[in-house]
Amino acid sequence: MKLHEEFDLNVGEMKTIVRDYMVIPPHLIEELLTNLKQKGYIVLKSTIDFMGVPKRITLIKKFKGPFVTMFSAKMKQDFIDETKNLRIEGLFV
Repeated sequence: MKLHEEFDLNVGEMKTIVRDYMVIPPHLIEELLTNLKQKGYIVLKSTIDFMGVPKRITLIKKFKGPFVTMFSAKMKQDFIDETKNLRIEGLFV
């Protein structure tokens, strides 16, 4: 079974983050994607972007077993943790 979670760009929060950085450095998004790949996720980013930031990021994990709902919560938490580490929390919802 493949489990997936989608995170959409939060344009309202982006304005706050842009004020701090002046512009969101592309390496932060790439680092976010790389860190999630290292955790074993298949990471897809949309080709449509807003000011260089993808409008959607999708995490996919191949999963076997009865703990699908528990793992879904872990996927969300991993994504939130990585965005906090990069100081771009709230950028995606």
